[in-house]
Amino acid sequence: MFQPCQYPAHFPELPKLRTLEIQARLLGKEYHKNFYRAPITVTFENRVNAAGVRQRASTLTGNDVTGINDGSKNSTLMNYIPDAWNHGCEIFCECEVRSIKKCKKTGRYIVFYEWLDDKRTNFTDDNRHSLFFVIADIVFLAAGTFGSNDILLRSRTYGLNVSDRLGKGFSGNGGIIGLGYNTDYFVNCVGPIKDNTASMKVPVGPCITGIIDMHRDVENVLEGYVIEEGTIPGSTGKIFQLVLEVGSLLIGTESNNTTLSRYAKRLWRKIKSPFNGVYSGATSHTQTYLIMSHDDNTGQIELVNDRLKVSYNGVGSELITVHPIGGCSIGKYGKHGVVNHKGQVFVDDSNVHKGLYVCDGSIIPTALGVNPFLTISALTERICEYAAKDREWEINYDLVTKPIDFDRPLITYERKFNLTNRGHILEGGISFTEVMRGYFSTEVLSADYFAAELEMDDHSALITGTVSCRALSPDPLLVTSGKFRLFIPKTDKVDSNQMMYDLNLFATGGTKYRFKGYELIKNGTFSEQATSTTTLYILIMILTEEEADIRKVVGRGILRIKPSDLLKQLTTFRATGETSESRIKAIITFKNFFVTTILKHIFVRFLPLVYSQVFPVVKPFYYKNRPQKEIWEITAEDGVKSLLHRYQGGRKGPILFVHGASMSHEMWTTNLVKNNIVDYLLERGYDIFLIDNRLSTANIASKEQQTLDDVRLDQAAATKKIREITGVEKIGIISHCTGSIVTFMGLLDGKIGGVGCLIASQVAMHPFVGFWNRVKMYLNIIPFTRYILRQSLFDARTSSETNLTNKILDQLLRFYPVPKGQNCRNALCHRTSFCYGTLYQHENINQQIHDYQNEFVGIVNLTTMQHLVKVSKKKLLLNYQGDKNVVFDLKSAKKSYDALRLVNGADNYVYNEINNYGHSDVWWGTNANEDVFPKVLNHLEETQHLWGYTLPNGFQPFDDSPFHKNRSNSFPY
Repeated sequence: MFQPCQYPAHFPELPKLRTLEIQARLLGKEYHKNFYRAPITVTFENRVNAAGVRQRASTLTGNDVTGINDGSKNSTLMNYIPDAWNHGCEIFCECEVRSIKKCKKTGRYIVFYEWLDDKRTNFTDDNRHSLFFVIADIVFLAAGTFGSNDILLRSRTYGLNVSDRLGKGFSGNGGIIGLGYNTDYFVNCVGPIKDNTASMKVPVGPCITGIIDMHRDVENVLEGYVIEEGTIPGSTGKIFQLVLEVGSLLIGTESNNTTLSRYAKRLWRKIKSPFNGVYSGATSHTQTYLIMSHDDNTGQIELVNDRLKVSYNGVGSELITVHPIGGCSIGKYGKHGVVNHKGQVFVDDSNVHKGLYVCDGSIIPTALGVNPFLTISALTERICEYAAKDREWEINYDLVTKPIDFDRPLITYERKFNLTNRGHILEGGISFTEVMRGYFSTEVLSADYFAAELEMDDHSALITGTVSCRALSPDPLLVTSGKFRLFIPKTDKVDSNQMMYDLNLFATGGTKYRFKGYELIKNGTFSEQATSTTTLYILIMILTEEEADIRKVVGRGILRIKPSDLLKQLTTFRATGETSESRIKAIITFKNFFVTTILKHIFVRFLPLVYSQVFPVVKPFYYKNRPQKEIWEITAEDGVKSLLHRYQGGRKGPILFVHGASMSHEMWTTNLVKNNIVDYLLERGYDIFLIDNRLSTANIASKEQQTLDDVRLDQAAATKKIREITGVEKIGIISHCTGSIVTFMGLLDGKIGGVGCLIASQVAMHPFVGFWNRVKMYLNIIPFTRYILRQSLFDARTSSETNLTNKILDQLLRFYPVPKGQNCRNALCHRTSFCYGTLYQHENINQQIHDYQNEFVGIVNLTTMQHLVKVSKKKLLLNYQGDKNVVFDLKSAKKSYDALRLVNGADNYVYNEINNYGHSDVWWGTNANEDVFPKVLNHLEETQHLWGYTLPNGFQPFDDSPFHKNRSNSFPY
């Protein structure tokens, strides 16, 4: 399966391989005769491997250690795992196995695992209570040396019988890392920062290509060892250089036979290293030695405070090894090992768990003196062979004859149960995680509980999770199917709604339960609503095939959401769905429904109120043909997360779109206009990226206080990620409003790099605001709002159900001064005008985008606004600007344009005033595709040779893009 091979003789010569051979010759004939090119699991040709996976030839970058995405590394990800899937194995990710328990009643094994969903981990104060489980007849444990020891040690803590030898006999496989610093030979052991062969003058090669094999011809096998040369990943090259330079001063020793000439050359290389970097000087002459030998395997692995602790005699406080082995060693009896020769775990000295196997490096009882992966693989294959023979199964060892079809495995098995496709059911929905705690009793009698016995109807949400109740089971109860209904009208009570829970529970012992619960929401104060929406009355019955009215009631209880858990819960809300439109719609729908319902109960004294229009959830108005959307979660250097979206329309670009304050990336992709800039460029073969930074309404961080300097970090992370994904040196950016200011801030201080083309909309380095914005600025409205009114956020959205203060504000904003002809009745439009200035010329946009901007316009924090005020007052901090822009003064962008031309020359910059356009309507305007978009496209095309993908001669991305190849596939947005 691994298909190891040597570095081909006809490939480019590798300095590190040549150096190792020279050093073997210098050590003597005995060493030189044992030098050869090591067989390694790296592919040096484009091929389909033994598992049917397509692989590409190695790019010889040497970045194998930290992972490389050139498809050449023939690890288990490229063979055993896809081969298992192709033969019917179902693989579940984001799951961490915690322990294994044997059911005394059935003799089957219960495997407890933790779902590593980022929302669930917020609540795992006691991991044991949140565990899921599966039940199996046979369990193969192959979690690696540390993983398998961790699982079995924890399992023993919870009652699994295993050998007392568990955790003992741990070895580092005699691993030693050596360094030959500043040798006489050019080694070139540091890989490039990017996996780009074009940046390498001389290839580095795979991590290990040569070996001095001294473990074959020794009388005492324990004296054998191997020496291999290694590489340093480019991402750690500078750190490696620093360690070398400091280490050479503190602990380095000079060779005894150094001549004056050699010493002078070495000294010169050391002197120039800090200035020339890792690819020349002393670092480039440093050889890395990877040595595998024999140790006494006296290490021990223990579980201390539910975490692994490794103790090893004769080493420092930290054991460093890349080949940990042992801890679950093979032995003839339980007193000698943890597993027998078949890999079965010992129960005691002679008996074994017949269905529990360990098959990884943890079963190796001693150091091997060589790389252990072939030994581990052989033992694993042998264990599987014996497991099959013991059950009279036959294994088909024939290799696949054609490439894997990842849409359809070669073999499938019929399930004995049905799985619900959560992604399909929750298309365009909301997901969240909550934890409720309380008490359960068989003696609680209250009429309130009977409401929980109502049957659910359609339009229910799915529930996945666990229930912990020691009165029912010592282990967590698994929710096998669950439904949730939000705000069901309760007709037998005045102005009441209820939230209902209906769960089927499964215990590890096989008992099934029915869990029913409800929360009752009635008219009352805010504190009363907070209590009612966080209190659940529950009823639990034994689940049988009988009618509900004769099922045995096990007990009743009351569960509550603690305030601390409620705060965590608010951070777990996520929109689900395959399209951005469905996710945005889901968020708006949920918030509107939830807030509206609660406010009706809180402000009931103001009812009835009638308004002529309530903003509904917008259904798609214009459908878009787009490529499949890709999404990455990126993290800025201060830890704040943002979303990066991609539509790959072709091999032009890539372009990053940056939105303004209180908007999301939907301002660029909105389906409320017939033509938007994203679809315009997709149709012309551009690779489009869009960010939802911390100011985005789609980002939960938008509710936190952020400065423009903070937002700059998100954009720096996005730019870096795009360059990693695409491999380009420089990208293009189209930014709007605050996004433009942030972009220039990052470019000016160096935080944002790799930008070859920038189109800044409405403002650049000199944010001179319009007249009425200057009036508000000098009236200090924002400080008054923050420090007197105690408000930290401003929400541009409003509705007929908002509170009284906002209603008064909405009425007052009718009279907010706007340019001639720009008056309207849209409350959201008034609020955005008050916050920023009039965003558009009304005559330029259609009714849909005017009425439903709440699809992508929302909250802005006042720290950001105050920062904008400060930079506007300082007046310090290419360009497309409407000549009727009243958010920023026309001289704002013009001054930046003049300043840049003065410093860098006129040929690098273009300034455009778009006649009869305002602020955002340059992108949303009905005729923007004729008046604005062609100017943008022309600038991108004219500067394409300076940035983005390198296009071969004759390449036509418009005709050959994936978007146009799959044009028949329609994606509604």
